[in-house]
Amino acid sequence: MLILIFIIFNDEDLIKIQNRDPDIFEKIYKKYKAKLYNYFFIKTNGNIMLAEELFSDTFHSALISAPKLKSMKNVQSWLISIANRRFIDHLRSRYKNKQQYGNTLTEEKIDHYDINCSEIQNNDKVIMTKLALNNLRDKYRDILTLKYIENKSQIEIAELTNKSVLSVQSILFRARESLKKELLKITRDN
Repeated sequence: MLILIFIIFNDEDLIKIQNRDPDIFEKIYKKYKAKLYNYFFIKTNGNIMLAEELFSDTFHSALISAPKLKSMKNVQSWLISIANRRFIDHLRSRYKNKQQYGNTLTEEKIDHYDINCSEIQNNDKVIMTKLALNNLRDKYRDILTLKYIENKSQIEIAELTNKSVLSVQSILFRARESLKKELLKITRDN
């Protein structure tokens, strides 16, 4: 069940944020918690504990830097920039810990986070697809798994599921459409 929360902020809210009013932070939390949590879940490759820790750190940092916010139009970008900084801080911390404790990673690979961007993007896509698949009906998830993960033909799927080939084609079509919608929801929330 998807619950949409529509909260409109005004200039009075800006003053409340700058004064660190707990009620306005509760509203901000409710409005942006799903987006920020999904952002961290994807960035941490599905590590729930780390995503929750970074998520919590983001709101703590937002509370600390609240007096610096200049406009209510910038709340989302303000939170996302804080989230990005928390994630980068986490990466730096990991890098320093590996360097301090003599991890055997070679220096040339570690040099200023020589991270392959396409590899990170592919990981993000895999995690988003897994999230989307988990939100599908079992029937759709099962048939997509048979087709694209187990590389079964439509004839093999029909035999395994005791359905006709036409029925399998129809279910595959609806399953792909449903998956596209779920992926759009996830990417829109991020």
